[in-house]
Amino acid sequence: MFDVQLAIIVVYMAVLLGMGWGIARRQRTLRDYFLGGRNIPAWAVMLAVVATETSSLTFVGTPSMAYDGSMVFLQLVFGYVVARFILALFFLPAFFREEIYTVYAHLGTRFGAEVQRVAGLFFFVTRALAA
Repeated sequence: MFDVQLAIIVVYMAVLLGMGWGIARRQRTLRDYFLGGRNIPAWAVMLAVVATETSSLTFVGTPSMAYDGSMVFLQLVFGYVVARFILALFFLPAFFREEIYTVYAHLGTRFGAEVQRVAGLFFFVTRALAA
């Protein structure tokens, strides 16, 4: 028997892999991979950042928390706004000036390889604990 749901998943995965293969063929350097060759408009980068940090739990959980009378989640949203301003003022100019692709590379350049490794380790440990 033909399973429509399985067919949808298979087609979705095939399209996703095809898009990834097509985009990867155009990437020649690490700069192309991390910065998109600097050909991506600012609005697309902004949407990508918002989409990356917003999960499905945000869409499901936030309205239910607000309905229950708790607006605690708003502090996280305000924190995102403040953090974006701080990043834009202090980190982005250094990233562009030094052609740095990640915050860990910036830490390595500014404070040394040991700080870069420790920051990376903390990131992995905290992400593992969060999962």
